[in-house]
Amino acid sequence: MRNKVLVIEDHRDLYSLFDCILQFHGFQVTVVSDGTKAIELLKDGTPFDAITLDLHLPGTPGTEIYDMLEKRGDAKKVLVVSAYLGEIKDFEIRGVNALQKPVLSVDLLVDRVREIADQKISALR
Repeated sequence: MRNKVLVIEDHRDLYSLFDCILQFHGFQVTVVSDGTKAIELLKDGTPFDAITLDLHLPGTPGTEIYDMLEKRGDAKKVLVVSAYLGEIKDFEIRGVNALQKPVLSVDLLVDRVREIADQKISALR
């Protein structure tokens, strides 16, 4: 069974790239480009093995989505992806997996998502 990944990202080029890369590496990918739609999808109980989460989204901000996931015990499934180094550092200090955009290494993205989906990681590497 393929691992299911939710990509929450509002920039079309980036979510298309993540979708293509992750599908190529064997993941089943769902893309949502709006924070409010992401909340609805996550609240309906659809299970995901890993979630890439942009922090700046239309609708509900990614920080609120992360807080919701943390409250229900799913924070370990999240890879925060942001263009803002300060935000990345803030999340890393909290022990959250995070990557800065632009993600320059396909292998790093795939490895992080795979490790999260397989639950072979501690909160931070």
